[in-house]
Amino acid sequence: MKNEETAKYGKVKARVMICIVVITMTISMLFSTPGIAVDDGNNTTMESVMKSNLFFKLIGSTVSALKVEGNKDDTSFVGRFSINALNIVNNEISFLTVGDFLLESTDTNEHANVVQNIVINPFKINDGSISMAPDPVSIVGDPSSNLRKRILIYHTHTNEAYAEGNSGLESTVAGVGDVLASELEKLGFTVIHDKTVHDVADYNNAYYASRDTVNKYLSSYGDFDLIIDLHRDGGPAKPSVTGTIDGNNIARLSLVTTKRDPRYEAHITKMQEIVDTANDLYPGLFKDGERGLIAYNHGGITFYNQDLSDNAILMEVGADVNNLQEAKNSMVYMSKVIGGYLNSK
Repeated sequence: MKNEETAKYGKVKARVMICIVVITMTISMLFSTPGIAVDDGNNTTMESVMKSNLFFKLIGSTVSALKVEGNKDDTSFVGRFSINALNIVNNEISFLTVGDFLLESTDTNEHANVVQNIVINPFKINDGSISMAPDPVSIVGDPSSNLRKRILIYHTHTNEAYAEGNSGLESTVAGVGDVLASELEKLGFTVIHDKTVHDVADYNNAYYASRDTVNKYLSSYGDFDLIIDLHRDGGPAKPSVTGTIDGNNIARLSLVTTKRDPRYEAHITKMQEIVDTANDLYPGLFKDGERGLIAYNHGGITFYNQDLSDNAILMEVGADVNNLQEAKNSMVYMSKVIGGYLNSK
Protein backbone atom coordinates (compact mmCIF):
# COMPACT_ATOMS: atom_id res chain seq x y z
CA MET A 1 0.00 0.00 0.00
CA LYS A 2 2.86 2.37 0.85
CA ASN A 3 4.55 1.72 -2.50
CA GLU A 4 1.30 2.50 -4.35
CA GLU A 5 0.94 5.82 -2.50
CA THR A 6 4.56 6.70 -3.29
CA ALA A 7 4.04 5.90 -6.97
CA LYS A 8 0.87 8.03 -7.10
CA TYR A 9 2.69 10.92 -5.38
CA GLY A 10 5.50 10.68 -7.92
CA LYS A 11 3.08 10.80 -10.86
CA VAL A 12 1.26 13.84 -9.44
CA LYS A 13 4.55 15.60 -8.76
CA ALA A 14 5.74 14.95 -12.32
CA ARG A 15 2.52 16.32 -13.81
CA VAL A 16 2.71 19.44 -11.64
CA MET A 17 6.32 20.06 -12.69
CA ILE A 18 5.39 19.69 -16.38
CA CYS A 19 2.57 22.20 -15.94
CA ILE A 20 4.92 24.68 -14.22
CA VAL A 21 7.48 24.36 -17.02
CA VAL A 22 4.86 24.83 -19.77
CA ILE A 23 3.26 27.83 -18.05
CA THR A 24 6.64 29.39 -17.32
CA MET A 25 7.80 28.93 -20.92
CA THR A 26 4.65 30.59 -22.19
CA ILE A 27 4.96 33.56 -19.82
CA SER A 28 8.66 33.89 -20.50
CA MET A 29 8.25 33.91 -24.26
CA LEU A 30 5.52 36.57 -24.04
CA PHE A 31 6.95 38.94 -21.46
CA SER A 32 10.60 38.25 -20.74
CA THR A 33 13.53 40.05 -22.30
CA PRO A 34 16.24 37.85 -23.76
CA GLY A 35 19.63 37.92 -22.13
CA ILE A 36 22.17 40.16 -23.84
CA ALA A 37 25.66 38.84 -24.16
CA VAL A 38 28.35 41.28 -23.14
CA ASP A 39 31.82 39.89 -23.59
CA ASP A 40 33.80 41.20 -20.65
CA GLY A 41 36.18 38.26 -20.67
CA ASN A 42 34.47 36.13 -18.05
CA ASN A 43 30.77 36.08 -19.10
CA THR A 44 29.78 37.81 -15.84
CA THR A 45 27.26 40.15 -17.52
CA MET A 46 25.66 37.33 -19.52
CA GLU A 47 25.31 35.20 -16.41
CA SER A 48 23.79 38.08 -14.43
CA VAL A 49 21.18 38.87 -17.10
CA MET A 50 20.22 35.22 -17.53
CA LYS A 51 19.75 34.61 -13.81
CA SER A 52 17.42 37.58 -13.64
CA ASN A 53 15.11 35.90 -16.11
CA LEU A 54 12.35 34.02 -14.27
CA PHE A 55 12.20 31.32 -16.94
CA PHE A 56 15.85 30.39 -16.68
CA LYS A 57 15.71 30.38 -12.88
CA LEU A 58 12.79 28.00 -12.83
CA ILE A 59 14.21 25.71 -15.48
CA GLY A 60 17.55 25.58 -13.69
CA SER A 61 15.96 24.69 -10.37
CA THR A 62 13.26 22.27 -11.49
CA VAL A 63 14.84 20.35 -14.38
CA SER A 64 17.91 18.79 -12.85
CA ALA A 65 19.14 17.45 -16.17
CA LEU A 66 19.60 21.00 -17.53
CA LYS A 67 22.18 23.50 -16.39
CA VAL A 68 21.90 27.26 -17.10
CA GLU A 69 25.09 28.63 -18.62
CA GLY A 70 26.36 31.70 -20.33
CA ASN A 71 27.66 31.03 -23.82
CA LYS A 72 29.06 34.00 -25.68
CA ASP A 73 29.23 31.99 -28.90
CA ASP A 74 25.57 30.92 -28.83
CA THR A 75 23.00 33.36 -27.40
CA SER A 76 20.00 31.46 -28.76
CA PHE A 77 17.35 29.99 -26.48
CA VAL A 78 18.80 26.48 -26.72
CA GLY A 79 22.34 27.75 -26.39
CA ARG A 80 21.68 28.98 -22.87
CA PHE A 81 21.43 25.42 -21.54
CA SER A 82 23.72 22.43 -21.31
CA ILE A 83 23.00 18.86 -20.24
CA ASN A 84 23.88 18.40 -16.59
CA ALA A 85 25.10 14.81 -17.03
CA LEU A 86 26.50 14.51 -13.52
CA ASN A 87 23.14 15.40 -12.01
CA ILE A 88 21.53 12.70 -14.13
CA VAL A 89 24.05 10.17 -12.84
CA ASN A 90 23.44 11.29 -9.27
CA ASN A 91 19.65 11.06 -9.55
CA GLU A 92 19.26 7.93 -11.66
CA ILE A 93 21.97 5.60 -10.33
CA SER A 94 20.99 5.08 -6.73
CA PHE A 95 24.22 3.48 -5.53
CA LEU A 96 26.38 6.44 -6.72
CA THR A 97 26.62 9.75 -4.86
CA VAL A 98 28.26 12.57 -6.79
CA GLY A 99 30.47 14.70 -4.60
CA ASP A 100 32.56 17.65 -5.75
CA PHE A 101 33.26 18.33 -9.41
CA LEU A 102 36.01 20.45 -10.86
CA LEU A 103 35.77 22.22 -14.19
CA GLU A 104 39.22 22.29 -15.71
CA SER A 105 40.33 24.03 -18.89
CA THR A 106 42.71 22.39 -21.29
CA ASP A 107 45.23 24.09 -23.52
CA THR A 108 42.84 23.72 -26.47
CA ASN A 109 40.13 25.70 -24.64
CA GLU A 110 37.98 22.57 -24.35
CA HIS A 111 36.35 21.89 -21.04
CA ALA A 112 36.40 18.54 -19.28
CA ASN A 113 34.31 17.64 -16.27
CA VAL A 114 36.55 15.84 -13.81
CA VAL A 115 34.82 13.97 -11.04
CA GLN A 116 36.71 14.58 -7.82
CA ASN A 117 34.60 12.32 -5.68
CA ILE A 118 31.98 9.74 -6.60
CA VAL A 119 31.05 7.63 -3.63
CA ILE A 120 29.63 4.14 -4.15
CA ASN A 121 26.94 3.74 -1.53
CA PRO A 122 27.25 0.37 0.22
CA PHE A 123 24.19 -1.82 0.06
CA LYS A 124 23.34 -5.32 1.19
CA ILE A 125 21.25 -8.07 -0.36
CA ASN A 126 19.59 -10.51 1.99
CA ASP A 127 16.95 -13.21 1.67
CA GLY A 128 14.23 -10.60 2.08
CA SER A 129 15.52 -8.50 -0.82
CA ILE A 130 14.82 -11.05 -3.51
CA SER A 131 11.72 -13.09 -4.14
CA MET A 132 12.95 -16.57 -4.93
CA ALA A 133 10.89 -19.40 -6.33
CA PRO A 134 11.28 -22.60 -4.38
CA ASP A 135 13.32 -25.39 -5.93
CA PRO A 136 10.82 -27.88 -7.43
CA VAL A 137 13.16 -30.82 -6.78
CA SER A 138 14.22 -32.26 -3.43
CA ILE A 139 16.81 -35.04 -3.25
CA VAL A 140 17.77 -36.97 -0.13
CA GLY A 141 20.58 -39.47 -0.48
CA ASP A 142 22.76 -40.20 -3.48
CA PRO A 143 20.63 -41.31 -6.44
CA SER A 144 23.78 -42.33 -8.32
CA SER A 145 24.53 -44.95 -5.65
CA ASN A 146 22.82 -48.34 -5.39
CA LEU A 147 23.68 -48.79 -1.72
CA ARG A 148 20.11 -47.82 -0.79
CA LYS A 149 16.82 -48.42 -2.59
CA ARG A 150 15.94 -45.43 -4.76
CA ILE A 151 12.49 -43.92 -5.22
CA LEU A 152 11.35 -41.20 -7.65
CA ILE A 153 8.13 -39.29 -6.91
CA TYR A 154 6.64 -36.88 -9.47
CA HIS A 155 3.25 -35.49 -10.48
CA THR A 156 1.82 -35.40 -13.99
CA HIS A 157 -1.11 -33.30 -12.75
CA THR A 158 0.77 -31.24 -10.20
CA ASN A 159 -2.10 -28.79 -9.67
CA GLU A 160 -4.62 -31.39 -8.54
CA ALA A 161 -5.87 -30.10 -5.20
CA TYR A 162 -8.28 -31.18 -2.49
CA ALA A 163 -11.49 -29.89 -0.93
CA GLU A 164 -9.84 -26.70 0.34
CA GLY A 165 -8.83 -25.68 -3.20
CA ASN A 166 -5.48 -24.80 -4.73
CA SER A 167 -3.61 -22.11 -2.79
CA GLY A 168 -0.15 -23.17 -3.96
CA LEU A 169 1.76 -26.40 -4.47
CA GLU A 170 1.72 -27.18 -0.76
CA SER A 171 -2.09 -27.57 -1.04
CA THR A 172 -1.97 -29.93 -4.03
CA VAL A 173 -0.78 -33.47 -4.61
CA ALA A 174 2.73 -32.00 -4.48
CA GLY A 175 2.21 -31.22 -0.79
CA VAL A 176 1.00 -34.78 -0.25
CA GLY A 177 4.12 -36.00 -2.05
CA ASP A 178 6.24 -33.98 0.38
CA VAL A 179 4.86 -36.05 3.27
CA LEU A 180 5.45 -39.33 1.44
CA ALA A 181 9.00 -38.32 0.54
CA SER A 182 9.76 -37.26 4.10
CA GLU A 183 8.43 -40.50 5.58
CA LEU A 184 10.36 -42.63 3.08
CA GLU A 185 13.53 -40.72 3.87
CA LYS A 186 13.07 -41.58 7.56
CA LEU A 187 13.00 -45.24 6.55
CA GLY A 188 16.40 -44.89 4.90
CA PHE A 189 15.48 -44.70 1.22
CA THR A 190 17.08 -42.40 -1.34
CA VAL A 191 14.23 -40.21 -2.55
CA ILE A 192 13.86 -37.68 -5.35
CA HIS A 193 10.65 -35.66 -5.19
CA ASP A 194 10.12 -33.61 -8.35
CA LYS A 195 7.34 -31.01 -8.07
CA THR A 196 7.70 -29.62 -11.57
CA VAL A 197 4.31 -28.30 -12.72
CA HIS A 198 3.48 -30.31 -15.83
CA ASP A 199 -0.18 -29.33 -16.25
CA VAL A 200 0.09 -25.56 -16.27
CA ALA A 201 -0.59 -25.24 -20.00
CA ASP A 202 -2.58 -28.34 -20.96
CA TYR A 203 -4.06 -30.89 -18.55
CA ASN A 204 -4.42 -33.67 -21.15
CA ASN A 205 -0.97 -33.23 -22.63
CA ALA A 206 0.67 -33.10 -19.21
CA TYR A 207 1.71 -36.74 -19.64
CA TYR A 208 4.01 -35.72 -22.48
CA ALA A 209 5.64 -33.09 -20.25
CA SER A 210 6.01 -35.46 -17.29
CA ARG A 211 7.39 -38.12 -19.63
CA ASP A 212 10.31 -35.80 -20.34
CA THR A 213 10.87 -35.44 -16.60
CA VAL A 214 10.96 -39.21 -16.04
CA ASN A 215 13.26 -39.75 -19.02
CA LYS A 216 15.63 -37.12 -17.64
CA TYR A 217 16.07 -39.04 -14.40
CA LEU A 218 16.33 -42.41 -16.13
CA SER A 219 19.07 -41.00 -18.35
CA SER A 220 20.93 -39.58 -15.36
CA TYR A 221 20.57 -42.40 -12.84
CA GLY A 222 19.23 -45.46 -14.62
CA ASP A 223 16.12 -47.27 -13.38
CA PHE A 224 14.70 -46.71 -9.89
CA ASP A 225 13.35 -49.29 -7.48
CA LEU A 226 10.02 -47.48 -7.57
CA ILE A 227 8.71 -44.59 -9.68
CA ILE A 228 5.48 -43.04 -8.37
CA ASP A 229 3.28 -40.67 -10.35
CA LEU A 230 1.14 -39.31 -7.48
CA HIS A 231 -2.39 -38.08 -8.34
CA ARG A 232 -5.77 -37.72 -6.71
CA ASP A 233 -9.07 -38.98 -8.14
CA GLY A 234 -12.05 -36.83 -9.03
CA GLY A 235 -15.77 -37.55 -8.74
CA PRO A 236 -16.25 -40.30 -6.14
CA ALA A 237 -18.51 -39.73 -3.15
CA LYS A 238 -16.72 -38.90 0.09
CA PRO A 239 -17.57 -42.15 1.95
CA SER A 240 -16.00 -44.31 -0.76
CA VAL A 241 -12.63 -42.52 -0.55
CA THR A 242 -12.41 -41.90 3.19
CA GLY A 243 -11.43 -44.30 5.96
CA THR A 244 -9.96 -44.43 9.45
CA ILE A 245 -6.66 -45.94 10.64
CA ASP A 246 -5.51 -45.70 14.26
CA GLY A 247 -8.20 -43.09 14.85
CA ASN A 248 -6.94 -40.88 12.00
CA ASN A 249 -9.10 -40.03 9.00
CA ILE A 250 -7.36 -41.03 5.79
CA ALA A 251 -7.95 -40.64 2.05
CA ARG A 252 -8.16 -44.12 0.56
CA LEU A 253 -5.83 -45.10 -2.27
CA SER A 254 -5.89 -46.84 -5.61
CA LEU A 255 -3.24 -47.89 -8.15
CA VAL A 256 -3.93 -47.43 -11.86
CA THR A 257 -2.54 -49.09 -14.99
CA THR A 258 -3.67 -49.99 -18.51
CA LYS A 259 -3.87 -53.41 -20.11
CA ARG A 260 -2.36 -52.03 -23.30
CA ASP A 261 0.80 -51.07 -21.47
CA PRO A 262 3.72 -53.02 -23.02
CA ARG A 263 4.93 -53.76 -19.48
CA TYR A 264 1.46 -54.61 -18.16
CA GLU A 265 2.33 -58.03 -16.73
CA ALA A 266 5.22 -56.64 -14.69
CA HIS A 267 3.11 -53.72 -13.50
CA ILE A 268 -0.01 -55.63 -12.50
CA THR A 269 2.12 -58.10 -10.53
CA LYS A 270 3.97 -55.33 -8.70
CA MET A 271 0.82 -53.35 -7.96
CA GLN A 272 -0.98 -56.40 -6.61
CA GLU A 273 1.92 -57.13 -4.26
CA ILE A 274 1.81 -53.53 -2.98
CA VAL A 275 -1.94 -53.69 -2.39
CA ASP A 276 -1.58 -57.06 -0.62
CA THR A 277 1.12 -55.60 1.64
CA ALA A 278 -1.17 -52.67 2.47
CA ASN A 279 -4.10 -54.96 3.25
CA ASP A 280 -1.89 -56.92 5.66
CA LEU A 281 -0.48 -53.86 7.43
CA TYR A 282 -3.34 -51.34 7.23
CA PRO A 283 -6.67 -52.78 6.09
CA GLY A 284 -8.81 -50.08 4.53
CA LEU A 285 -5.91 -47.96 3.28
CA PHE A 286 -6.79 -48.97 -0.29
CA LYS A 287 -10.25 -48.84 -1.78
CA ASP A 288 -12.17 -52.07 -1.78
CA GLY A 289 -11.73 -54.72 -4.50
CA GLU A 290 -11.21 -53.58 -8.06
CA ARG A 291 -11.41 -49.93 -7.07
CA GLY A 292 -8.11 -50.35 -5.24
CA LEU A 293 -6.33 -51.74 -8.31
CA ILE A 294 -7.65 -50.38 -11.61
CA ALA A 295 -6.57 -51.77 -14.99
CA TYR A 296 -8.17 -49.87 -17.86
CA ASN A 297 -8.78 -51.47 -21.24
CA HIS A 298 -7.78 -48.33 -23.11
CA GLY A 299 -4.17 -47.34 -23.56
CA GLY A 300 -4.29 -44.16 -21.52
CA ILE A 301 -2.12 -41.23 -22.56
CA THR A 302 1.38 -42.57 -23.26
CA PHE A 303 0.44 -45.61 -21.11
CA TYR A 304 0.67 -43.21 -18.14
CA ASN A 305 4.43 -43.32 -18.76
CA GLN A 306 4.54 -46.80 -17.27
CA ASP A 307 6.09 -48.18 -20.44
CA LEU A 308 9.34 -46.46 -19.39
CA SER A 309 10.04 -48.80 -16.46
CA ASP A 310 8.81 -52.04 -14.90
CA ASN A 311 8.86 -50.16 -11.58
CA ALA A 312 6.55 -47.29 -12.57
CA ILE A 313 3.16 -46.97 -10.86
CA LEU A 314 0.35 -44.42 -10.83
CA MET A 315 -1.13 -43.84 -7.38
CA GLU A 316 -4.31 -41.88 -6.67
CA VAL A 317 -4.53 -40.49 -3.13
CA GLY A 318 -8.17 -39.89 -2.31
CA ALA A 319 -10.23 -37.52 -4.41
CA ASP A 320 -11.24 -33.89 -4.69
CA VAL A 321 -13.79 -34.38 -1.90
CA ASN A 322 -11.12 -35.33 0.64
CA ASN A 323 -9.45 -32.64 2.69
CA LEU A 324 -5.69 -32.18 2.44
CA GLN A 325 -4.91 -33.55 5.89
CA GLU A 326 -6.68 -36.83 5.12
CA ALA A 327 -4.45 -37.27 2.08
CA LYS A 328 -1.33 -36.46 4.09
CA ASN A 329 -2.32 -38.89 6.83
CA SER A 330 -2.51 -41.66 4.22
CA MET A 331 1.09 -41.08 3.22
CA VAL A 332 2.39 -41.87 6.69
CA TYR A 333 0.92 -45.36 6.37
CA MET A 334 1.70 -45.75 2.66
CA SER A 335 5.39 -45.06 3.30
CA LYS A 336 5.51 -48.09 5.59
CA VAL A 337 3.70 -50.18 2.99
CA ILE A 338 6.27 -49.20 0.36
CA GLY A 339 9.09 -49.84 2.82
CA GLY A 340 7.79 -53.29 3.61
CA TYR A 341 7.33 -54.13 -0.06
CA LEU A 342 10.77 -52.92 -1.22
CA ASN A 343 12.63 -54.44 1.70
CA SER A 344 11.11 -57.80 0.85
CA LYS A 345 12.74 -57.74 -2.56
